[in-house]
Amino acid sequence: MSKLQWARALSALLGCAGLALLAARVTGMRWELGPSLAVVIGAAAGLATVRIRKLALLSKVALGVVTVLAAAITAALVHDGATGDAFTGLLRGPRQILTTEWPSPRWPTLLVALSAVTAAATYLAVSLSIRLRWRLAPVVPVVVTFVALVAAAAPGGKVWPPAVLLAA
Repeated sequence: MSKLQWARALSALLGCAGLALLAARVTGMRWELGPSLAVVIGAAAGLATVRIRKLALLSKVALGVVTVLAAAITAALVHDGATGDAFTGLLRGPRQILTTEWPSPRWPTLLVALSAVTAAATYLAVSLSIRLRWRLAPVVPVVVTFVALVAAAAPGGKVWPPAVLLAA
């Protein structure tokens, strides 16, 4: 991997670190362990696709699905849930985020949903950052996720710390 590719991957990771901070704002906290671990899991999977150059598209999609599942299970276990909360959180978590008052309760299912979105965005951003032909493509999953998390985050809360990481 060239220096430019490493720089692009690191810049994608900075934006995704901002996503982890913003995901914590949904629960009214400054930092949550689940979304932060989801960034690490997504980055590791994204770098794995880079290191294995001859990976077929279907294999990359399968790796993305496994990444989201691993982040969901990790978030459920870290936040005093069970493995079943991971699958419940993937199915019911987004609806629970939208229907609860602010701040959202720190239920494992909610944190699973936030971690899954963060892991998916990180995986896509890191995977796309290595392809130099697709100049700004890595920014797309990060910005889309950023907008979704701002919509779900605290009303009137400070969004500038994650926005600074996204801008970097």
